[in-house]
Amino acid sequence: MAPSRAAGAASAGVAGAVLLVMGHAPWPAAALGGSGVAVFALWRTVPGAWTGFGLLVAAAVAGRALGAPAAWRMPRELLVWWSALEVYGLATIAAVRAVREPVQVSRRLLGSWLASSGAIALGLALSGDADAAAIAATLVTFGIMHKLGVVPVYAWAPMLIRHPAPRIVAAGMAGLILAYAELLRVEPLLPDPADAALTVIGLSVVTLPWALWRVVRQWRTDRRCAQTYAVVALVAVSLLWQATWIMK
Repeated sequence: MAPSRAAGAASAGVAGAVLLVMGHAPWPAAALGGSGVAVFALWRTVPGAWTGFGLLVAAAVAGRALGAPAAWRMPRELLVWWSALEVYGLATIAAVRAVREPVQVSRRLLGSWLASSGAIALGLALSGDADAAAIAATLVTFGIMHKLGVVPVYAWAPMLIRHPAPRIVAAGMAGLILAYAELLRVEPLLPDPADAALTVIGLSVVTLPWALWRVVRQWRTDRRCAQTYAVVALVAVSLLWQATWIMK
């Protein structure tokens, strides 16, 4: 294992833990959450993805148990949207597994899905604490944006859209629409909608030039991949416009 990769993973874990502490998450939750980030960055295998997800879930449990008494009641609609997307996402991972030769789970697809789901779970667990409302809204928004692909890393919907099997591409487009609709509907329901909107703006601004650069770079060598990044760029522009309009 390259020392630079280990150092990068450790730095990502420390940064994640520090951000959680600064967001008023209980320190055990912050430590577990940071460890989860480090594992996702370092251990890039199927077992590593599940281990990182387990650490994020443990952080969510610790955050809920050790946080202040709930000052915000989670809307049932938020849970319905989240549950629907989780079920759909796991179904797409199973579908991709079935068409692979040999039949096996895609570690990148699974890792992307579990990392984003773990962030959402941690955000929802922290959302009841008024002091942690901002970081909770940020985590939930980040998790959904990650699924959409509006982050400069491998992401669930874009990986499905550029799959060679037409039915997987169709499933990816449907998932993109579902995640987009969930983000627009869930954002106002979060304990700190303004911070959620700022997260959307920040990620869109960062991702847009990266996606456009990938379009230009890969248009001649990998047209399918370039078209996928063009979709990501369009989604980023749309979300940027939506969030800017909400902030007015």
